[in-house]
Amino acid sequence: MSNHFNLKELQQRHPEAFFQPLHFAQLKLPFYHSFHIINFAIIFLTAISTVMLCLGFAILISDTFRFDILQALTLSTILFAFIQFPFQFWIQQQAKHCSKFYAQRLQNALYIQILIIILFVLNYFILDSPHLYFPSLVLFSFFGYVVIFIEPLYKNTPRLEIVRLHKIRQMAFWAFQQTKNNSAQPTHYYLDLYNKCMLEEQKLSKQILHPNFISAIITLLKT
Repeated sequence: MSNHFNLKELQQRHPEAFFQPLHFAQLKLPFYHSFHIINFAIIFLTAISTVMLCLGFAILISDTFRFDILQALTLSTILFAFIQFPFQFWIQQQAKHCSKFYAQRLQNALYIQILIIILFVLNYFILDSPHLYFPSLVLFSFFGYVVIFIEPLYKNTPRLEIVRLHKIRQMAFWAFQQTKNNSAQPTHYYLDLYNKCMLEEQKLSKQILHPNFISAIITLLKT
């Protein structure tokens, strides 16, 4: 395969790759002067969905087992965390094979989730403190579905470049899957394609994405 990365040519050669669903970064939001209230609302509402699910579980637990409201809230959040964590881990495994940048973001979120779950467990069995529960719940809501489904750090980038990044990620994950498929063409072809896609994805990510929120805010203040 040529060292030159030609996405259009790859699309024609492997159209099936672009039917490959990616389960992360469903919403891609810009972070520059046009990052207006709607984008903040999307992030906030995604976080609130986690809080509402935990509250729904808590009401059910409180009515069924006659727990006080704080116990019910803490237990419902622990149960929800144990449901969400495997899903988030599975998403991170997919991202690992198509986006180094996003996989690291998800990995960091998983580490934070582990710490938050430990705090919930300590609060349930020992501390029973609303002052620990509610800040932990806020952190939990922002490091769950928000991290999975929203990619909010895009620079002032043409929409076509964002679409290109998504297609490269699709191609990378599809090529990775083909390396595991014994009936596919010679494995080295797909391995080479996978490596080229990963390199191109990293290169494009650095061009059109801020590395983190701090960098994004500093850049925004300078402009």
